[in-house]
Amino acid sequence: WYTATLRVVPSVRSTQESAAASLAAKLPIGIDAIATDPQRIEAVLHSNSVTDEVIKKYRLQDRYGIPHLEHARAALWEHCGTEVDRKSNVVTLTCEDKDPQHAMEMASYFGEVGNGVFRRVYTSSTAEERKFLETQVANTRKDVDDASNQLRAFEEQHKIIDLPEQTKA
Repeated sequence: WYTATLRVVPSVRSTQESAAASLAAKLPIGIDAIATDPQRIEAVLHSNSVTDEVIKKYRLQDRYGIPHLEHARAALWEHCGTEVDRKSNVVTLTCEDKDPQHAMEMASYFGEVGNGVFRRVYTSSTAEERKFLETQVANTRKDVDDASNQLRAFEEQHKIIDLPEQTKA
């Protein structure tokens, strides 16, 4: 058996965002669901969409003699594995096969397909985050305007004067 290894290093920007996420996780409101980019990368590599693409391209059901896709997934992950190094944030994918070229091509293809899926997921989550933030800004502006109008109405109703403004006048 031959083993091929693929190492994935998150971008610097992703690392900075992960640092921000780890700070946010320490907030008292308890945001435990925030995953780091290496964890996301590992999840993408293990996803059915990436796994199925590798199975389809390399005809692993035929190669392993397995008729059902679910069993082919399990067989693939018996020959492949991922590991996340917490210190360096590096995700390592290893694939083994009796043919060294096949092992290397599978690991490389995992990287290609995983990169495409991760890019799509990252882009859509960024767009959703931007939309959320724009909505929050619009709501906050509306709240400030409403509070300002209520304060002005209160001052007019109760004939409250603004001493600094009156002295300037």
